[in-house]
Amino acid sequence: MKHALDAVDGGERGTLQEQLLETAERLGRRIAPYLTELEGDAETTIAAIRDLVNTIRHRTGRDVNDPVLVVIDSLQMMLAEGEQRCCTRFCTSNEIVGMRRILTLLKQFAREDKVAILALFVLTESSYEEVIQTNTVTVREISSSLEGAHAVDSILLLQVEEVKVKDSQSEETIDQFHCAWDHYKRWFSQRHDHAVIDKCFSDALTAYPLDRYTSSYARISLLKNRDGILADPVGVYERPYHRFIPIDIDLTTLEGDDDPSR
Repeated sequence: MKHALDAVDGGERGTLQEQLLETAERLGRRIAPYLTELEGDAETTIAAIRDLVNTIRHRTGRDVNDPVLVVIDSLQMMLAEGEQRCCTRFCTSNEIVGMRRILTLLKQFAREDKVAILALFVLTESSYEEVIQTNTVTVREISSSLEGAHAVDSILLLQVEEVKVKDSQSEETIDQFHCAWDHYKRWFSQRHDHAVIDKCFSDALTAYPLDRYTSSYARISLLKNRDGILADPVGVYERPYHRFIPIDIDLTTLEGDDDPSR
């Protein structure tokens, strides 16, 4: 956050700081009374989280069936120190079992205690670069890094940074907007001229310019969604605000084709 603020011009920095403080104060009044934070580590068990949920329901006079949102940041913190390498693709059998067991127990906890669980999992840079080599990340590639993904109802992948993409002849660094551009071009190439596809994305690129100091292109890829649709929206991520602005890419000229995110 500080790095993003430092990149803002002096005249605008004060205004931005005021807006951030006002937003924090507003969220503090509206949301903070309903939040409970547990400083966890590898010793924090699912049983401890269950006890906390029961305590919150009792303290607030909620019924046992009233919904509770549990946010875990991050799954790696629930692994013992020797198991935390499970976020890479080079896991020992014990490390794989550790992550798989955690996800299975969390799924059981969600069903039995009527809670919704949002668990964050951080892919290492080397792990992400390995799965992005085809410029298309699917749940299959993520499953190689997140063992036990079969137990999860939905998987969202936030992609912000530029990535290195290799082919048989070269290697290039591209942002997330151009990752999506190349993805759609390959998908529609057999049914549409490249010029038509390029115009759709070129127009969107012009309509959503970046401030190179405070924003970047990002994707929020919905890779798995049990009984629901998949999607791969592209947007502008404004770091000072932690705000994602969706980019409207006019693909009406390509209507009639299946969704390439599937």
